[in-house]
Amino acid sequence: MIDSALKNRVASNLLMVFLVIAGLASLAALNVRIFPQIDTGQINVTVPYPGATPEDVETSIVRPIEERLEGLEGVDKINGLASSNVGVVFVDIAQGEDMSEMLDEVKNEIARITVFPQDAEAPQISEIEPDEIVAQILLYGDVSRSLLKQTADRVRRDLANKDELSLVQISGVPDYLIDITVSEAELRARGLSLTAISNAISAQSLDLSGGEIEDDRQLLRVRAMGERRSGEEFANIVVGTGQNGTPIYLGDVATISDGLSDDPIDAIYNGQSAAMVTVFRVGNEKTIANSQVVQEYLKDDIENVLPAGVSYEFWRDEAVNLSERIDLLVRNALMGLALVTVLLLLFLDIRIAFWVAIGVGVSFVGAFFPMLLFGITLNQLSLFGFILAIGIIVDDAIVVGENIHANFRKGKRGLEAAHLGVTRVARPVMFSVSTTIAAFVPILMVPGLFGQFLGQVSAVVIILLVLSLIESFFVLPRHLSHLSDKEPKWYSPRGLAEPVRARVAHRLRQFSEGPFRSAMDFVVVRPVMVAMIGLGIFFAAQ
Repeated sequence: MIDSALKNRVASNLLMVFLVIAGLASLAALNVRIFPQIDTGQINVTVPYPGATPEDVETSIVRPIEERLEGLEGVDKINGLASSNVGVVFVDIAQGEDMSEMLDEVKNEIARITVFPQDAEAPQISEIEPDEIVAQILLYGDVSRSLLKQTADRVRRDLANKDELSLVQISGVPDYLIDITVSEAELRARGLSLTAISNAISAQSLDLSGGEIEDDRQLLRVRAMGERRSGEEFANIVVGTGQNGTPIYLGDVATISDGLSDDPIDAIYNGQSAAMVTVFRVGNEKTIANSQVVQEYLKDDIENVLPAGVSYEFWRDEAVNLSERIDLLVRNALMGLALVTVLLLLFLDIRIAFWVAIGVGVSFVGAFFPMLLFGITLNQLSLFGFILAIGIIVDDAIVVGENIHANFRKGKRGLEAAHLGVTRVARPVMFSVSTTIAAFVPILMVPGLFGQFLGQVSAVVIILLVLSLIESFFVLPRHLSHLSDKEPKWYSPRGLAEPVRARVAHRLRQFSEGPFRSAMDFVVVRPVMVAMIGLGIFFAAQ
């Protein structure tokens, strides 16, 4: 294969062009984020049961799910949580199991449960994916908590309706609370009970999160999280039927007032009431793209939403933090590449140094293509892999390039020099790269979150090593086959660089033939003494 690449210049150039074009196209499609996508290894099973007490949820929802999933192959641990109106079961999946297959298995097992109460809603089963904050909008003003809550809800709904945004939440303000004061006399007269009214509210107010009876006779307090939020809407709930068949509305038997709960979770900003609207990135969503959607909303729409007395501040923008961190790592990588190039120019023929540096750049750009194929995102850890690999991937190119140049100095020409240069070192170079790859492969197998983080670094280094080996064997030799031993013009880049390189090479040769050789002679002749000195230094440092 190496011979074919040497004889076919078009194939070598096409390979290089393909790596560059595929890499640049993949770079545009890569998901850019601060940390890599993490597999939590958990599945969430949520079953809403409106109007049910925690005890009912435990008996009717949580226990049947736990009993059904116990013993399922691939399940490591099951934890259930029962609360008013909803039961949640967390299923920990054993290490090494395929999450998509386990998700299907859990769905199939839950579908076989036939003892769920009739009033229970359909189970919601999904893999737990960690979410990251993308942006936060702070709303504040010297206004009532109720108005601030309504404004925050409007902003949340506007953002949640954007196709790019999946999760938007509010914090800093309490939930809506509806106080329903029931007339005991009216209940008796119409043959109703407080329990019947509670059930009617739970059944007809679809997004009712929970309820608590503060007084068995007179007061029903409900926490409304969904669309039915005003007292007027609750007043129109049908709670029964009169003797002549006419509907009895909640407003006929109760006094309804809506407001906010007394939970002490108020947020204050500069002495004024405040609320925080937080936008999260979920799954494969892109942080920068989500942030741009929020910024466009703030620029074009939010002023039409804010009432008098309410202001906003773009409190947090993770896209800025992400860009700054990525830029820092990219600058470090470019600086490292520049330093490597300078060192190559100092110690190698400028033509070899040039093509070796080009090969490193091609490997870097081409690495984005397999990263996209294997689902590796562009994050802090994967970029660190690039920085770590800079000093490693130049080794094979230097060995191949210098050996080809040595054949030119011996009088070989063109393809013959390139062929002899690469074939003589192909096996040791391949062994060297293989052993380096072997050192990074076990990191890919480290279990848990720690392994998922380190795996990003290891995967990128392995990709770069493979691409560098391909470039050194199939692209670099063809480019170096055009070398000649003609004396360069003094004004050419090679002519200008050669005196500097020659002086550096002379100093290096003086060092290697002088102090370095003397030190090596001392070490070789007195191995026991050197070993004792080394051990002494080691123990002295403890």
